[in-house]
Amino acid sequence: MGSGSGYRPLVTLESLASLGYKIGSWHEIRVYTDKDSRLLIETSFEYMPEGAVYGYERKHEVDGLYEVYYDMDENSLMLRRLDEE
Repeated sequence: MGSGSGYRPLVTLESLASLGYKIGSWHEIRVYTDKDSRLLIETSFEYMPEGAVYGYERKHEVDGLYEVYYDMDENSLMLRRLDEE
């Protein structure tokens, strides 16, 4: 995003944290567009369930789904969490 003479990030770890993202723990962050052309950010992590021994037994869990959208009232791009609505 342009901001005067410089640029500022649209999404930061801090902006995700304000919506529930856990900073400091390992996550995969995936950015994509869906069939409706919405810009989405998905956070997930992998873990070994109790009793698991082999890597193929690890589980993958999505723990956050966010949308970057344009707010007409604010005249700005905004970020909201979708999986808690």
